[in-house]
Amino acid sequence: MPFNEGSDNMRSWKIAGFTATLIFVAAFPVYIARLALDKSKSQAEEGAQFTGRTSCIECHKKENDLWLGSHHDLAMDVANDTTVLGDFSN
Repeated sequence: MPFNEGSDNMRSWKIAGFTATLIFVAAFPVYIARLALDKSKSQAEEGAQFTGRTSCIECHKKENDLWLGSHHDLAMDVANDTTVLGDFSN
C-alpha cells in the first residue's frame, strides 16, 4: 500500500517522526548536563587526599596523645621484624 500525501498512514508516520525528534532534541541537553555534573563530581573526589595524622594534631591534641603508642597506633606501622610480634618461622 503506497503512501499518499494525504493518507492517515502517512500522517501517523509524520507525527511519530516529529515526536521522536522532539524527544531527542529535549533529551540531548539533559544528557550533556548530566555528563558535566558527573565529571565535576569525579574531579572533586580525585581532589581529596590523605593529609597525614600530623595535620590533625592542632585541633585534636588530646585524642592524638591518647592514640600514640596504643595498639591502634602500632597496627598502622609498616610490618617488619620489629613491629610484628609473632613467630612466623614455621
